[in-house]
Order: sequence, then C-alpha cells, then structure tokens
Amino acid sequence: MEYMGICSFMQIPNMVHIVIQKMIQATGNMIEPMLFQLTGVITNFIFDPLLIFGIGFFPAMGIKGAATATVLGYSVSMVLAFIMFLKAKHKIALKTVGFRFEWSIVQKIIILGLPSFIMNALNAFTITIVNLFLVAYSDTSIAFLGAYFKIQQLIIMTINGLIQGCLPIMRFNYGAGNLKRLQSVFRYSTILVTSLMMFGTLIIMLFPTQILSLFMASEKMRSYGIMAMRIMATGYLFCGLSTMISTYMQAIERVLPSIMIQIFRQMFFLIPIMWILEKALLIIGIWIAFPVTELLTFVAAVILFMRLRFQNNNKDIVGGK
Repeated sequence: MEYMGICSFMQIPNMVHIVIQKMIQATGNMIEPMLFQLTGVITNFIFDPLLIFGIGFFPAMGIKGAATATVLGYSVSMVLAFIMFLKAKHKIALKTVGFRFEWSIVQKIIILGLPSFIMNALNAFTITIVNLFLVAYSDTSIAFLGAYFKIQQLIIMTINGLIQGCLPIMRFNYGAGNLKRLQSVFRYSTILVTSLMMFGTLIIMLFPTQILSLFMASEKMRSYGIMAMRIMATGYLFCGLSTMISTYMQAIERVLPSIMIQIFRQMFFLIPIMWILEKALLIIGIWIAFPVTELLTFVAAVILFMRLRFQNNNKDIVGGK
C-alpha cells in the first residue's frame, strides 16, 4: 500500500514520456525513445538502494524509497523526452496555433488502442485469478508463480518490443494501400516471433534450476517449480503466433477479432480450463492449463484469421489475392 500510494498517484510523468516515445517512434526513430527510457531505468536503479537503505546523506525510506526512486526515474525520462522532442529535428512538431480537438481522431485512437489496453488489464486479472487457485496449496506456490512471471515477462517483453516495431510499419503500409509490403512485414515478424519463442522455451526447458536459483528458491519451490516451468513453457510458441495474428488484426483495424483473441487467452479459456484441470489433477492441472489455453487460443486466432481472409470484401487486405 505504501508503494502503490506513491506510484499510482504519480503516473503523469510516466504517461507523458510514453506519449512522446510513441510519437517519435511513429516517425521511424527508435533510438531516441530507447535513450530516454534507459536513462529513467538507470536513474531508478541508482536511487533504489540510496533511498531504501539511506546511503550517504539520503534518508532511509524503506519501501517508500523504492517508490520514490521509481517516480524519479519516470520524471527524468519525461524531462529528457521533452528536451529531445522540442530541440531535435523531427517530422512532427508541437504547435499551439490553431490547435483544437478532433474528436474523430480521439475516438479512433481509443478504438485502435483497445486491444493493447485489454491485454495489459487482463494480465493483472489473470495473475489474481491464478493466485486464488494457488492459495489453497501454499504460499510457496504463489511465490513461485511470481518468480515465474518475472522470467516470462523477459520473454514477453522481447516479443512486445518486436510488436512495437512491426505494428506501426504494418499500419503505415495498410494506410498507404501497400498490401504487398503489409503481408511481407507480417510474415517476417511471425518468423522472428516464432524463433524467439522457441529460444525462450529452450532456455526454460534446459535451465529451470539455474533460473529458480536467481530467486533464492527453497527446496520446496524447486521440487515442483522445475516441472511447472517446463510445462508452462510449452505454450510459448502458440502464444507468439496468436499474438502476431492479434497484432495483425489491430494493424488492419479489425479491432473486435483482436480483442477476442486476448479475451480467449486471459479469460474465456484459461479460467474454466484451470478449474476443470485443477479438480482432476490438483496443482499440476493449474500448470497444464496454461499451454492448453495457449493452444486453444492459437486455434481460435487461426479460425478468425481464415474467416477474415475468405471474406470477399477483405481478400486484398489479408492475402486472399
């Protein structure tokens, strides 16, 4: 509560620097957004121990110090983003003369952003639901899930980085009517995502003990955590493929199918499958529910994609010709 009390109500710097980041990325410049993001992360990294433990003349603030360091990192990123945005030469410029809200554009931004919003919101919802299942077993199982999701996040963040690069390119070409290049970006991105997911699966399959040791895992956690990691990692490949289909749908303004894929993964499939398998297989059923959900989500995504492909009025867009 102390941590969230500071971070949750100090998100404006974070949101501002993200908006500037996306605007600069939209021009094709990925280097400057990376620089001011890294600066914020490094600032957070430096001030975390200083403010938590009270090193030097800094006060010992404990968990409040960690939150303050986080907000400070956001703020540094925001200031640097503003400086880069205003002083560097970009294809876009901030002007106040003649500024007015165009509600049609605002509406389009909200609609096209819904799939990403739902995906992020449902991630938190999913963790909460899984914890409710695990609380019946032990605190150790909940601690393991937290450690596992941190490792998984490293893999997912890599995929998200690729998506952040390919989504605007697909959008550019869709808007320009360059359907051949749109298809090319989708194909190459899918190959890259598949390769990265296979690599992530391989790492977890081969080194689960070493990965858990990074979190000072107890013997009890390792006893079922190693098997659980290997089981859940088998769903990564399907996750990458369905995510790419969802991203493609988002790029060509098919928002509803994109949202449906996210809902299938995080809610429609996962919760009932986990409930059924947990009743039959106990805690192992919880781990198995993840790859089963990813497989079913992939199948649903392919069905939605093929259905869209064979619609007469969309054949050019999705590769029907």
